Amino acid sequence: MSELLAFEMHQISMAPTLMPGDILLVEKDISSHFIARGDIILFKELSQKTIWTAHRVIGFNAKGFPWIVKGDRNIRTDSPSPSAVFGGKVICRVRSGKAKQIRFKRLFWILNRYNLFPGQNLPKCLSRTFLQNLFHSLSKNFS
Repeated sequence: MSELLAFEMHQISMAPTLMPGDILLVEKDISSHFIARGDIILFKELSQKTIWTAHRVIGFNAKGFPWIVKGDRNIRTDSPSPSAVFGGKVICRVRSGKAKQIRFKRLFWILNRYNLFPGQNLPKCLSRTFLQNLFHSLSKNFS
């Protein structure tokens, strides 16, 4: 079993999924091959010795830091430098004494299939009704 580390969330960039004061349980020794779009990872820039950032993976890079990441609340993606350090995958958060597993939910899978991610501005052709109907029809396939 891999080593688990605990970190306290300080930023609001992942709200409401992760809030300041949440304790994050991070799987440290996970291979980068097991990181998928929608996962939340912990990373830091080498220039910032103690500041870790937890953001969602929304894509992949061919060079440098292997992932394109973004806070759910942020408008733009982050561009970690090639020297950024990967801290692990967030698997659980503890808020007010209650633990909640962080997992790639079915809705994220559907959004990922269409290259859409939480916090992203949707194209005007994708109305709320369209997405609800799409989710309903695709979720029947998993029942």
